[in-house]
Amino acid sequence: MFSSKPTPTENSSSLLRHNVYWLLACLFFAGIPQMMGELPVWISAIYVLVLAWRTWLLKTQSKLPARFLLAMLAFGYMIGVAVQFHSIVGKDAGVALVVGLVAFKALETRNVRDAFISVLLAYFLLLCNFILDQSIGMGIYLLILVWLITANMIGWQHPDKMPI
Repeated sequence: MFSSKPTPTENSSSLLRHNVYWLLACLFFAGIPQMMGELPVWISAIYVLVLAWRTWLLKTQSKLPARFLLAMLAFGYMIGVAVQFHSIVGKDAGVALVVGLVAFKALETRNVRDAFISVLLAYFLLLCNFILDQSIGMGIYLLILVWLITANMIGWQHPDKMPI
């Protein structure tokens, strides 16, 4: 009862690499409509660069950046959004904040709990797409992404199988 061995629930908090790759791919594709829409180029570039940085860290099995550094990067990003849109309130500024902060959350994903938060943010990012476009084609694209993100989440519960 008081042994120092980890219980199965403690071991389940770690993420497998292929699940994180799938999560990063889903986050990337969830952000594409915003990047193709009304967002400034620098916001799209930060989104892609942060996701690429997380992918590189995963591939090289390097340590994730310190939380202080992430907080400073996110704060700097928020200041950039405030300068770009003259506010952090409103449709365009709100979507820009969500896009960037989703990427920064992916950069700090360390365990299953963080990954679930990233998934919820990905669902929210998908809903933000309907602010920009309510076409049937966008609905089909987002439905496919919801399916992929949900399959990824199911893959965390069954780590011995591929999510798709």
